[in-house]
Amino acid sequence: MIAVVRARGDDEVVARVKAELEAMDFEVVDAESGENGAVAVIEVKEGVRQVELWTRKEGATDLIAVRGEEEGVEELALGVVEALRARLEGSGEERATTTTTTIQGSERSERLAVARDERAQSERSSRDTNATTSTSTTTSTPTPAKDGVVWVEAAPAVIVSTGGLAAEVSGFVGARWQAVSFGSIAGFATVPLWRDALRDDEGTADVSTWLLGIAIDAHVQAAPFELAAGLGVGSAIVVMSGEASGAFEGRDETLLVPAPLVRASVHWDLGALRLVLRAHAGLSIPRVEVRFDQREAAYWGQPFVAISLGAELPLVTH
Repeated sequence: MIAVVRARGDDEVVARVKAELEAMDFEVVDAESGENGAVAVIEVKEGVRQVELWTRKEGATDLIAVRGEEEGVEELALGVVEALRARLEGSGEERATTTTTTIQGSERSERLAVARDERAQSERSSRDTNATTSTSTTTSTPTPAKDGVVWVEAAPAVIVSTGGLAAEVSGFVGARWQAVSFGSIAGFATVPLWRDALRDDEGTADVSTWLLGIAIDAHVQAAPFELAAGLGVGSAIVVMSGEASGAFEGRDETLLVPAPLVRASVHWDLGALRLVLRAHAGLSIPRVEVRFDQREAAYWGQPFVAISLGAELPLVTH
């Protein structure tokens, strides 16, 4: 604690001295005389630029008279602070007498320059510490990199085709390795869940379609969205089971046909996962026919479209 004994007439000096001391984390109080418990007493003389500094250390009392008749307020205040610091940081030897020291001339200028340099260095160090803390806070939760990510996708899907068969509800699953931000390699499959049977006079036919394929996609980043388009090759596994009426006979059959395709997708980054709207369009070669007796009742695959809406998660990040 530092006590300031002040007189009227030089409030500007007092205010500046207090500001300098508080910047050094000293507790500064106003007092009428020497404050009990204070490590130093600063006394501002009335009407003149003179400050008396009394320091108490290990039973000894020192008096430092800092005179600044020709100096400005800042120089006088820094002189008091420098003198106080020198006394408080000095050696621990006890002094039983009272001494008087006047700091002026070239010695005064040198001490003021040192004090300013120390304050500037302290402020720079504080700013660097704050900047480091701010940077550390900003980067404590980094955004996952787009490169070297294995994405796993799952979604409900609908597959439609020309040829007379009803739309099919399926499940879509896929895994995609995005080695670089602008490209990826994917594998995918659809699993049939439900399709309305094909019915006619000769009987009914249940037709289920599985799709298996691989694709190469190109990506464009437009945060929080990502657009992708690509080419793929796949196979369609078409499972047909017939139930005949009258004199007809039903027959089950499974066909495997190649199916080149194109695909496109929109990915919306939601933080922990991404929402994905995806479309595949392709052709089966040849088209798959569903026949009742000797006639073609329906066909599938030229062309077909699969649309899915689901989510994908980053499984592995390299």
